[in-house]
Amino acid sequence: MLLVLVLGLTHCGQEKVTPPAYWPTAEWRTSTPEEHGVSSARLADAVEYIVDHGLPVHSLLVVRHGYVVLDAYFNGFAPGTPHDVASITKSVVSTLVGIALDQERIKGVDQKVLEFFPGVEAAHLDARKQQMAIRDLLTMRSGLECVAQPTEVTLARMMQSPDWVRFVLDLPMADEPGRTFVYNSGAVHLLSALLTEATGASAADYAGERLFAPLGIHPDVWPYGPQKRYSRGWGDLHLTPHDLARLGLLFLQQGRWEDRQVVSAQWVAAATERQVSLKGDAGYGYLWWVTGKPRGMFEARGRGGQRLVVWPEKQAVVVITAGGAEPAPLAPFIFAALQSDTPLPPSADGTALLSQALRRAASVAATPAGPAVPAPATAHRISGRTYALEANPFGIEELTFTFRDPGEALLLLKLAHHVEEGRIAKFVIGLDGSPRTAPGRFGLPATGVGQWTADDTFEAEIDEIANINRFHVRLAFRAESMSGVLEEKTGLCTGELRGRIKE
Repeated sequence: MLLVLVLGLTHCGQEKVTPPAYWPTAEWRTSTPEEHGVSSARLADAVEYIVDHGLPVHSLLVVRHGYVVLDAYFNGFAPGTPHDVASITKSVVSTLVGIALDQERIKGVDQKVLEFFPGVEAAHLDARKQQMAIRDLLTMRSGLECVAQPTEVTLARMMQSPDWVRFVLDLPMADEPGRTFVYNSGAVHLLSALLTEATGASAADYAGERLFAPLGIHPDVWPYGPQKRYSRGWGDLHLTPHDLARLGLLFLQQGRWEDRQVVSAQWVAAATERQVSLKGDAGYGYLWWVTGKPRGMFEARGRGGQRLVVWPEKQAVVVITAGGAEPAPLAPFIFAALQSDTPLPPSADGTALLSQALRRAASVAATPAGPAVPAPATAHRISGRTYALEANPFGIEELTFTFRDPGEALLLLKLAHHVEEGRIAKFVIGLDGSPRTAPGRFGLPATGVGQWTADDTFEAEIDEIANINRFHVRLAFRAESMSGVLEEKTGLCTGELRGRIKE
């Protein structure tokens, strides 16, 4: 459930906004919550709730009137670390479309998609596909055949194909464009490719020059697809919580940053107003989630609990990053904390409660190591040997376990090029009950803990933290083969792994 729905408020359109007292291009300024009408005690309640309920939240950031009033971190996620923002990437792509439109690189949202790919003879070409417009991709009403529930089957199929753009263009039409809302991540990758065809730059490069640089954002990770030309439009952009808040402030200021109109106010209004009506009060703009009641919020959201919430009426921005948490339970605390548009009296008790809560959040309780368990003969037999895997939803091509000592193991995964450009993912697995933390994909920290549950069966839990994913893997090793199941716990998918020792 959307955070905005819990609070029951919506975007108020193009209202007059007050410029911030400063622009956080270099860094954010902090303030006591009460100076900006926010209750420290109620913010403390939110932080305590996350800790007490063991929610896999990684950060909670609240900005009011342009000042950071809460900057909390949890579960081993450190300040300044980039985080996979998942489908918040889609809202960034929407913003780039607005900038390209401002620059007249795109004629308008009603321009036909196939105009940007003149050399491609798309399969299943009919009048409906020829009429598919940019607006239809922005509003998830492309008409393309897509299975998105309960997991994104079509996205998984696209990622296993050699040419993602061609895959999407070749999909059959299931409906008239502009008629039916069907969440389609592949269609947003097509939008990213369209941007490249219109501007001559990848979405990552175009954003770097036109969107990120003016805001003081310098992302390290926005992967490409197989052709190394088109940035992933649907997800996998990595930004820090402070960077996400900058994007929120840009939209709070109707597209203006310092003395520059980064994206037009008209685009901000169109992107964050209801273009599509969904169930209940839910609505969808141009790759932004909105509601229909007056004077409220809009938000960008991503798998695993990623949220960027903008509340124009309260001049507030809320950022949540997580590894599989549902943010909705935090909404009542934030709603209760935003008590006044003018300063509140200082609260020594509230300040003390918030300081105590933040200390609890920052302290990661180490799991004590247990006694070393002797490894079975299978561990010695397979240690250092590489298994070539059959095709699987995760794009894992090879797997190698090395059991270095009784206390830990090293897991190496060779990934297909479309999964990660670095190709080799490394995870350290604690074998004594104590998770090990080490750099994983994209150099970001990951934890692992595992055990032999039978002489030939190994199980492990891997938490990628900043890369969102939390995996449970169970593998059985036979003479020359292995098989098992890899389950991703934040809603990605579950799939079988099968392989044989590589000669």
